[in-house]
Amino acid sequence: LAGLIQAAILFGIGQLLVRDSAVAGLVEETAPNVQTAARLLVGWLEDHPEISVHSTYNVLFYIFASINQLSTFFIVFMTLPHLISKDLSSQAILVYSSKALSRWDYLIGKFGVMMGMLTIGWLGPNIMAWCLGNVLAPDWGFFWHSKMALMHTVFFIGTSMVALSIIALGISSISANEKSIGTVWALIWWVGGAFAPLASRLDTPSLQYVSLSLDLKQWCSWVFDLQKDLSLIQDQVQGFGDALYKAAMSINPNWLTSHVQG
Repeated sequence: LAGLIQAAILFGIGQLLVRDSAVAGLVEETAPNVQTAARLLVGWLEDHPEISVHSTYNVLFYIFASINQLSTFFIVFMTLPHLISKDLSSQAILVYSSKALSRWDYLIGKFGVMMGMLTIGWLGPNIMAWCLGNVLAPDWGFFWHSKMALMHTVFFIGTSMVALSIIALGISSISANEKSIGTVWALIWWVGGAFAPLASRLDTPSLQYVSLSLDLKQWCSWVFDLQKDLSLIQDQVQGFGDALYKAAMSINPNWLTSHVQG
C-alpha cells in the first residue's frame, strides 16, 4: 500500500507534464498560488530534467524511506519470535547442532530470514514505487535522471537492514520465551526513543543515539544529503519547494535546520 501511494505521487508529478491530463486539469481548478507553483514546477521539469527530476526524486524518496521506517518496528516485532528464541524453546537448536550444520550456517540462515522480511516490507515497496513511477512517467529519461534517488534508497535501506537484522538476532537469542522477546524489542525501540528529547535537556548529546529511530533518521539524512536539493527546489519552484521543505523538515527538523540553513 505504501509503495502504491508513493508511485501515485510520482505519477501525479509526471502527469503535470502532460497538458491534457486529468492531473493538469485538476491543477487548473485549484487556487491561483497552487497553479503558479505547478506551472513553475512544469517549466523546471521540462527545461532542466537532469537537475529537476534528480532533486525532486531525491527529496521524495528521502521522505518515503524515512516514513517507512515505522514499518520496520512491526516487521522486526512480528519476526523476532520465529528466529533463535523459537528454536531454544522447542529444543530444535539441539537437532540442528547434531546435523552437519555449523553455527555460522545457522546464523546466516536466520540473518537471511530477517533480511528477507525487511526486503518485503521496506526495501521492496520503495524499489517498486521507483520502477512503477518511472514506467508511468511521460519520458523514459526519468529512469536515468532519478537513478541517484534509487541508489541512495537502496544504500540507506540496505545498510539499515543489515544493522537491524544483527540487532534482531542478538535480541532473539536472549531468551527462550517467545513472548518476552517482542517486549524487549518494544522497550529498546520506544524507551530508547524517549532518550532523544531527554538528551537535549540534560545537555548530553551522545545520549540521544540510544534511540534506534533517531539513528536511522540521521543515517538517512546523511545518505540522501538534501542540502543542495532542498535549496535548489525552494529557489526554482517556490510553492512546491516550500511544501517539500516542510515535509522533509517534519521528518528530521534538527538535522535539516542546521545543514540547510548553514
